[in-house]
Amino acid sequence: MSGALKRLAAWIQSPRGISLMRRLLALDIVVVLALTLWPRLQVPIPINRPDLIAHLVVFGSLTLVAVAAGLFGPALSHRNILCSAIASGLFASIDEALQSIPAIHRTCALDDALANLLGVGLGGAIAWGWRRMAGGRTL
Repeated sequence: MSGALKRLAAWIQSPRGISLMRRLLALDIVVVLALTLWPRLQVPIPINRPDLIAHLVVFGSLTLVAVAAGLFGPALSHRNILCSAIASGLFASIDEALQSIPAIHRTCALDDALANLLGVGLGGAIAWGWRRMAGGRTL
């Protein structure tokens, strides 16, 4: 399995991979902002508090895409993983705070913010595990 992860990591560091990951990150940010800041947006799901799971998944995947985009150095470098997680955490916190603007008619909540940050942490942990499985190289 680590061979496949090494190949994926090498592809992400290719010019084509970096370009695709950066476009995907931009799209991800636009989608997250649209979903979290759209006034009175409601997604009917028949389970109690599905938004907490959504926060976790959305911000975890955002962190992974940010790592893969390699904005702070090679994708699997210590620096890039740490800086991507910090940037994703700041983005998640600012996004949650923006929901307190009355005109948006959304709710800024501590449990949502914690789910966002837990997702960022999980995304960072997955990236760290990917680094270890790929041989710990920065590529």
